Amino acid sequence: MDTEKCRLLLQVIDAGSLSAAAVRLGYTPSGVLRAVNSIERALGFAVLRRSTRGVTLTKEGELLLPKLREFVHWGRQVEETGAQICGLEIGELAVGTYFSVAANWLPPVIRSFQETYPHVRIHLEEGGNKDLYRWLEERRIQCCIATYRPFKGDWLALRQDEMVLWLPPNHREAKKKAVSLTALKEDTFINTLPDLDTDTDNLLRKVQSPMEPRFTSVDNYTTYRMVEAGLGFGINNRLMTASWHGKVAVRSFDPPQYITLGVAVPSLEEASPVTKTFINYLKSGVADGL
Repeated sequence: MDTEKCRLLLQVIDAGSLSAAAVRLGYTPSGVLRAVNSIERALGFAVLRRSTRGVTLTKEGELLLPKLREFVHWGRQVEETGAQICGLEIGELAVGTYFSVAANWLPPVIRSFQETYPHVRIHLEEGGNKDLYRWLEERRIQCCIATYRPFKGDWLALRQDEMVLWLPPNHREAKKKAVSLTALKEDTFINTLPDLDTDTDNLLRKVQSPMEPRFTSVDNYTTYRMVEAGLGFGINNRLMTASWHGKVAVRSFDPPQYITLGVAVPSLEEASPVTKTFINYLKSGVADGL
C-alpha cells in the first residue's frame, strides 16, 4: 500500500474534510479524493463516510485507524533513514505544542532548522496537555512540547517558565509585583481551554484552589482581551505574553509558581532521524536563549 496515499488519508481524517486536507498539503481536492478512493478500492471497504459537513470514519475505518497510523509512522522511518544514508535530509514532522510555544518560541527554532533542512515539511498541532499526549499516543504527532504528564515514552526537560496572573490595568492588586490567589477569591476568573489539563488547571489543583470560572475561552488572546476590558482575571504562563502589548497587568504569583517545558516522544531511541534532529534544534534554541 502506498504510504503517501495513506498520509493523505490521515490528513483528511484529522482535518475532517477533503478540502481542508488539500489546502494544508498543497494538493487539489480532486487529487486527495483520488488517493482516498484508491485506498478504499485496495482495502475493499469504505474508510470514510462523506456528507456536506465533511467526513467521518466508518466502523471499519475506526478499526483500521490505529494500524494506519502505525503503517505511516514506520513508512516515514524507512524513507527518512534511506534519505539520511544518501546524504539527503527529507521528511515530514508533526509537532504538538502549546499555543504560547507555537507563537513565541518555536518560530526562530523552525527558521534555523529550515535553513539546514529546507525539504522537511513541518506541521504544528496546537492544543492543551490532554490533546497533546493523546495525539502522541495515536501517533498523529511525532513529538510534543508540553509540561510532563505520565505517559508511555520519553520526556526531555527544555526550559522553565513562570506562571503569571493577568489583571485588568485598574485592578486593586495591579500595583503589586506579586499577587496571591487568596486576594482574588472574590474576583471573576476567566479560564482558557477548560478541562484540557492545562497548566492553569494543574496549578489550581496544586494549590487546592476552589476557583470556578465565570467565563471560559478556547483562545488565549481572547482571554487576554477580556482581561484588558476589565471582565476578570486570567492565569497563563509568562511565555504567552512575551510579544503581546496591551493594557494588561502581568504579575507573578505570591508565592511564585513555575512550570518546566519539555519535549515528549513515544521513544527517543526509535524516533525518526528528522525527529531526533529537530529535538536537537530545540535544545540548541533553549541554550541560545530563544
